[in-house]
Amino acid sequence: MSAYTPLASYSDISAGPLNDIVRGMVTNAGEPWVQANIMVPASRAIESMCNRRLTPFTISESCRAQNIDPDEQTDVYTPLDQTAMLGMSRAASLGSSELVRHTWVREYPVRWPDLWTGSISSIVIYRAVSGSQTITDMSTVQYETDTGHIRFTLGTYLPQGSTIVVNYSGGYSTVPDELKAASILKATQIGILYLEPEARPDVDLNELKSEIDSLVTPYLRDD
Repeated sequence: MSAYTPLASYSDISAGPLNDIVRGMVTNAGEPWVQANIMVPASRAIESMCNRRLTPFTISESCRAQNIDPDEQTDVYTPLDQTAMLGMSRAASLGSSELVRHTWVREYPVRWPDLWTGSISSIVIYRAVSGSQTITDMSTVQYETDTGHIRFTLGTYLPQGSTIVVNYSGGYSTVPDELKAASILKATQIGILYLEPEARPDVDLNELKSEIDSLVTPYLRDD
């Protein structure tokens, strides 16, 4: 598993006026909320609020293959390549002509897709009938990083009810400014709550929370 990269670094918060809040935190390596680590829980908290992965990640994700796009014809009259012909022939021999051609990965850039980097390394199909297939040649799969949509080429034997496991990576290679700001403010909130009551600065935590909410609202998952 690759190391987690937070939305903002400790230097982002310590270089500004908020340093007065976090500089009182402990620096002992054995402590859970040391200065160097505070951005990780802050960043994780922002991701939890949005119910999305935002920083670079590599995961395996499964879904159930179901439904057929009603706008797509099941009868194909255009010439097919050899793999497609074999797939269609096998489907017809098994009495399964309506095959799933679409799926969606859960993680995609809800905003600023130009700052997002994503790719699929492999797809494993565990068929509902029998057998499985591993797809590693991504030239046979259409993947839209901005929507998370995947289209399987004609001839892929993917009957309804099968399980699709997508191994892919994604995340913001350049963090949008509002997510970085939200992460810094969240770290500030954590820092204030971590300090002893008598050492806490005179900061309106409700106002701080409201600002964090306003920054992350465009990224909230609504599906």
